Amino acid sequence: MFTAPAICAYLIVVIATATLIYAGVTDLRYFTIRNSLVLFLILLYLLHAAITWRWMQAPADLVLVATIFLIGLVFYASGTLGGGDVKLLTVAFLWVGMRGALPLAALLAIFSLLLAIAGLAGWIKTRGVGSRRRIAFAPAIAGALAGAFLLGVVQPWPW
Repeated sequence: MFTAPAICAYLIVVIATATLIYAGVTDLRYFTIRNSLVLFLILLYLLHAAITWRWMQAPADLVLVATIFLIGLVFYASGTLGGGDVKLLTVAFLWVGMRGALPLAALLAIFSLLLAIAGLAGWIKTRGVGSRRRIAFAPAIAGALAGAFLLGVVQPWPW
């Protein structure tokens, strides 16, 4: 039911969602993700994990996060992803862990497609890099993680 720790855990998820929305909007406007936002999301994750006793899953989750970060670095080195995108994506997978990686990846694909369509249609700002156009990726990451929150991937809803 609604115990004090459960209410705190849900409140942390709400604050994380608001932070994700802010990160997505900021990236759309300025093509940057502040490190302080990423660190704040990590802090919120640590608080949430402490309250919900998710520490048992930590070893597998850390392997997943390290793998995602290394893959992100490859995309960063090739110029496909920005550094902030790599960090935010890593934190998103930290939040969902092994248990929620597949739903997050599916939501990420959907939100990325919608974002690409919005960029091609001229509904959002794009940035020219050489002969290619770049779009902000944080809104897709934020939407996917917020969607995972709503689906109960991180914390099941009491109803």
